[in-house]
Amino acid sequence: KNSLSLIEDHGSEIINVTVFDPDSSVSCSQLSLSSSALVTSVSGGNAPNCTLTLSSKLNQHGQENLSVIFKNDLEVSAPFNLLVTPVDDEPVINLSTNSISFVENGDAAPLIITLSDVDSAVNCSQLSVSGNLNLLDPIAIPSTSSPCSLSLKPKADTYGDGKLTFTVNNGKSSSKELSFSISEVDCGPVISLQNSSLSFKEDGGAQFVRISLSDKDSALNCNQLSVTS
Repeated sequence: KNSLSLIEDHGSEIINVTVFDPDSSVSCSQLSLSSSALVTSVSGGNAPNCTLTLSSKLNQHGQENLSVIFKNDLEVSAPFNLLVTPVDDEPVINLSTNSISFVENGDAAPLIITLSDVDSAVNCSQLSVSGNLNLLDPIAIPSTSSPCSLSLKPKADTYGDGKLTFTVNNGKSSSKELSFSISEVDCGPVISLQNSSLSFKEDGGAQFVRISLSDKDSALNCNQLSVTS
């Protein structure tokens, strides 16, 4: 073959080579490829029927003039042209953690998202999030370049388990999933008085105080109320 074509990051091509030397023994291990920035090569087979398998290097594309080389006591070569066609790879997204544990009404947790793309520009504004957003405060996504710094915080008085899917899309898309849990905390009852102070007259009548009780976690009634002085 005078020319070969490969697709970036996909598959390989086998070159069949017949080697023969009437004066010396030959081996397929004596077969090689000239230096290439685009492909790797592996020789194989049994002489005289040898093979040279070419595989494209990761994220490399372009055109080269190469040679198949056979060397024992002497060296011979056969030139050919190689074309590796480029492929638009998907962007890569990585999370600083795959899971976060919260406490109800507790602190926020940081999340760092790293974005990259060997073929195209990518930045944080191309990031989106979906999933159990009802359990969290709104998530602000920056418009900066990668890495993207986010802060996740549970909504007040909320607990449970959920998942978020972060997706980057710059023409092609990739996603990563994050799981989270919010542990329930018994926050205790709340008591409020209609008046915080009272004024009486000597031998005067009684005054009424309205007391409101609430507890989002447990049942509550006035029998549980006591007074100290």
